Amino acid sequence: MKIKQKLVAAFTTIALLIAIIGYISVNASQRALQKSIGQASVVLANEILAHIDRCICNRMESFQEYKNDLRTHLIISESNKEFEKLDNIQNYIDEQDHQWTSVAKEEITSFMHELMSNRLSEKLREKLDFYEEKNGYKVFGETIVTNKYGAIAAQTMKTSDYYQADEKWWQEAKKDGLYVSNIGYDRSADVYSIDICIRNNDEAGNFLGITKVVLNIEESINLIKDAEKKEGVQFRLLTKNGGVIYATEGYKILELLPEKLLSCILKSEKAEYEHYFITDGDNPSEGGKLFAIAHSKGYKGYKGLGWILVTEQETKEIFASVTKLENRILTASIAITVLAIIIGLVISRSISRPLGKLSIAAAKIGKGELDSRLAIKSNDEIGQLASSFNAMAEDLSKTTTSVEDLELVKVNLEKEIADRQQAEGFIKATNEFLEGVMESVTNVIFVIDLDEKFSLVSKASLEITGYTSDELIRQSISIFCTSDVFAELNKQLMKVKVMGVTVSQYETEIIRKDGAKVFVNMNLSPLYENGNIGSIVGTIEDITQRKKLEGQLLQVRKLESIGQLAAGIAHEINTPTQYIGDNTRFLQKSFDDIADMISKHNSLLKTDNIFPDSISRLKQTMAEIDIEYLLDEIPHAIEQTLEGIDRVAEIVQAMKEFSHPGVEGKTAVDLNKTIKSTIAVARNEWKYTSKMKTQFDPELPLVQCLPGEFNQVILNIIINASQAIIEVVGDGSKKKGTITISTQKDGDWVEIRISDTGPGIAEDNRDKIFDPFFTTKEVSNCSGQGLSIAYSIVVDKHGGTISFDTEIGKGTTFVIRMPINTSEK
Repeated sequence: MKIKQKLVAAFTTIALLIAIIGYISVNASQRALQKSIGQASVVLANEILAHIDRCICNRMESFQEYKNDLRTHLIISESNKEFEKLDNIQNYIDEQDHQWTSVAKEEITSFMHELMSNRLSEKLREKLDFYEEKNGYKVFGETIVTNKYGAIAAQTMKTSDYYQADEKWWQEAKKDGLYVSNIGYDRSADVYSIDICIRNNDEAGNFLGITKVVLNIEESINLIKDAEKKEGVQFRLLTKNGGVIYATEGYKILELLPEKLLSCILKSEKAEYEHYFITDGDNPSEGGKLFAIAHSKGYKGYKGLGWILVTEQETKEIFASVTKLENRILTASIAITVLAIIIGLVISRSISRPLGKLSIAAAKIGKGELDSRLAIKSNDEIGQLASSFNAMAEDLSKTTTSVEDLELVKVNLEKEIADRQQAEGFIKATNEFLEGVMESVTNVIFVIDLDEKFSLVSKASLEITGYTSDELIRQSISIFCTSDVFAELNKQLMKVKVMGVTVSQYETEIIRKDGAKVFVNMNLSPLYENGNIGSIVGTIEDITQRKKLEGQLLQVRKLESIGQLAAGIAHEINTPTQYIGDNTRFLQKSFDDIADMISKHNSLLKTDNIFPDSISRLKQTMAEIDIEYLLDEIPHAIEQTLEGIDRVAEIVQAMKEFSHPGVEGKTAVDLNKTIKSTIAVARNEWKYTSKMKTQFDPELPLVQCLPGEFNQVILNIIINASQAIIEVVGDGSKKKGTITISTQKDGDWVEIRISDTGPGIAEDNRDKIFDPFFTTKEVSNCSGQGLSIAYSIVVDKHGGTISFDTEIGKGTTFVIRMPINTSEK
């Protein structure tokens, strides 16, 4: 193959390689984009479905309070006692049930009205009306309370039948204590809903009856609609069998998805990592869609109903930019290939023609025509070769060299020319390669002599230090260091110069030419000359952005903790607030009844002649308002209200002490008191699964520290301990674990120990427990920064230590040691 053909083939090959690499890069980008969008969609679906589970759990908890409500127990107990007086309870129930179902749907008999207007029914109806007024729709369709025989004792509206013990929900709630049904249509409330059924027991644990709450699914659907407006993504909420509960586009409720799509969705639950896929969707002619799947996992005591949330996105919209880029690369590749062929032809022509002339002239001289000369005038290697050839021919013409000697000279000359060309090409390529490396590397590459002056600096110095490479040559490395920084840097340089060691990942701070401070990472290595250290080669990497990101990440973690605490504190305050509200309304109604009775009594006293019928009416009024009941219950209501107010005040005080407003520097802190506040603030995180024990040293001195940062450490470890205990006891319904916190003085140090009865830390994870982003939990539930932040606060900001002791199957103890006076740390 001729040189011309080789050059054209080489340029064409390079162009094709560029095109192939571009095509591969686009495909890789498309796969990475698909994975990124898929994973983000899965996280979004999991967050929304978890929010739905939390809402259902909160609604369930708001009615579980009635399990221990004395007035609820009183109404149900009265109903049970009335039934126990009957000779044949079942005949009575059957008779009432028959009368109940015989009347028209809209008709309400006096018996129904009596059940709908008792004290418990009015209280439940007030609660349902409160939520309806607050949200603008019926959050709860209806509420039913039955006695232990299955007959209705209280109701907020007319139900379809009187006898409930033959219903599955009644039987399951009696057996298990709590039953949550899947979605269905409630005829009485005229809503699609789920039923929350709670068993009521007396103080001795004996069965009293069942409370059934019909929860409208509209609240769950509204959460998805809010996400649609915010995210611009289509959603489908499905039952665990694939029935449609809600979809962004037109749907028929509880209708099953197409078989192909449903099969893909159900398979995703078994996938280990990726819960997303691309398929044709409902109508294959519409093109591909990316589906992301989330499965309900429940929340706290609510186990979930196996609901599935699906997000949908058109692939042609997702990958539109990638497709456009792919077409551009294809067009550019064709253009580059054509251009490479043209350049190859031009260059090959400029090389092959002079070489052809040289070949012809050499042949003539070989035949004895010593007056042959080359008419090539250029400044490149071919021109130099032509000049050398002409000089050789001129020398040959002046001598009487034999043909054999001439052939030998020709061979040596050709070899010398080839060797010289090869050496020049290698040197040129090497220099170009080194220059390219020095120019393209983003880090500063430098060489300093033993006097610590620069002898070589890459062009990246301008970007990082503000000095050009020419400005730094023969300057000391101290040019961009303060005296303190250079003193520390000089210690590292001495290690390299004297001991010949390599210093890696040395972080320090330099001053740019414009005066700005830059955080950098330095690597220093000895450079040997004739067996001795002659200079030092090193690199400088700008890590300022990384430092900023680390600080932002710490702030994000703090904000996550604040959000998590705010939800728990709101829940803690909600319970006593409800007691205060219920008791206040009860006192208001009782006061009205007593005021009415007193008014009638005063009227009676003002009458000169007291007639028997006047006394009878007064007694009737006292019987109607049940004065004995009010005199017995009002003191209890006042006592419960005061307890609720004290509990709210206690929570608010704990939060105030936890936040330490206005404290910016280190200050003397009572660690026992601040730990108590943190325990109180984080109570909602551990109270369901753990018991809290404290062993505080009463003689513990005040410690100089950053109170807000210290609270963050204690909070992170308490949450960590609670999550570890959940792995052992589950939701805490059967048994609870124990978290123990102790403090003691040890010389000039204080020691805080936080122990849990979790599963312990696996051997493989112990060396990584304080590493940033390391976690053994799901990424959606944990950022992996809690213990890393705790380590940074204790060690870096307070000069203390943090360690742990662990035993598999028994638990883990974290030990925090802090100097009593950390003001100079």
